[in-house]
Amino acid sequence: MLTGRTFSNPEERGDYPSEQWASLTDDELARIFTIFVVDIYHNTPHAGLNGETPANAWKRLAAERAVTAPPDPTCRRVVFGIPLARKLGRHGVRVLGIDYTSTSLQQAFLRGRSREVDIRVDPHNLAMISARLEQDWDNAWAVPTAVHGLSLNEWQAIVRDLRIQYRNEAVLTDQIVQHGRSQIREIDQTARKLKPIQPIMSSPAAEVER
Repeated sequence: MLTGRTFSNPEERGDYPSEQWASLTDDELARIFTIFVVDIYHNTPHAGLNGETPANAWKRLAAERAVTAPPDPTCRRVVFGIPLARKLGRHGVRVLGIDYTSTSLQQAFLRGRSREVDIRVDPHNLAMISARLEQDWDNAWAVPTAVHGLSLNEWQAIVRDLRIQYRNEAVLTDQIVQHGRSQIREIDQTARKLKPIQPIMSSPAAEVER
């Protein structure tokens, strides 16, 4: 269904100019993938399910056997988070310029532990990380509350922009970070207000009616 498609293999593609017709952005492609999986694939009869759709199979089995509860945020962060290693110090551990600490990390430092510890970072929320002490994972909170709720992309954008704006400052204070957060929220709100006045894509049905 996409003009920039590459077909199943080079032979099937032939001389079709895929690069010439490519036009989607990454965000648009991600949205198309989501629509295809959620709206089309999940509601199309599946041979492996004897003709039943995946969506109906899920509803039927969920009613018969219940649904396993999803893993909690800590479990998801430990399993899927970005793996890093940081040296334990009096400040706890420092990740992306952010200090994280917890009672367990403080006690480990007081006992003389100074080697690197494995950590996991949730790129969607930098308020907390997970650090492994021996075999157990411990949660550590970000010391500066200004980063609570920020994603990795938002934090990197703030640091990049504010380092330029406040290049003479040795440390980005909470006040400076809060200013950066406000700017991000303002840009996001402006974009949301503009969304309703953007051009509306015509559907095949609308074209037929026209």
